Amino acid sequence: MELSKGSIVEDLCRWKDLYIQNRRDEGLANRSVTIYSGVIDELAEYSRQHQDEVALKDLNAFYVNAFLNEKAAKSTKGFGNTSRKLYMNVIKGYFKFISENNIESVDLLYQLRNLNDA
Repeated sequence: MELSKGSIVEDLCRWKDLYIQNRRDEGLANRSVTIYSGVIDELAEYSRQHQDEVALKDLNAFYVNAFLNEKAAKSTKGFGNTSRKLYMNVIKGYFKFISENNIESVDLLYQLRNLNDA
């Protein structure tokens, strides 16, 4: 599938639908599917404010860290290391899926190699 067809938000949502269906097909529990979907939706919502400046191929560790830092700053319930690691694992898995399935062979996972673990 083409890496990008529209804005960053449209592309994240388009890929999310395929990724979530793939995870369901692999037998991921419904609760996990809900969590994965929510994390990707939050990344898409964060990206809405940057959609005129950034494309899917531009996403990197700096961008994802900025998303996670904003999430932590806005969290009223707390956003500790465990939550951060969960978000990073979901995002890395999502980007791996996109990397393996886009016809342009853009490796988004490689761009996350410097993503902080905590």
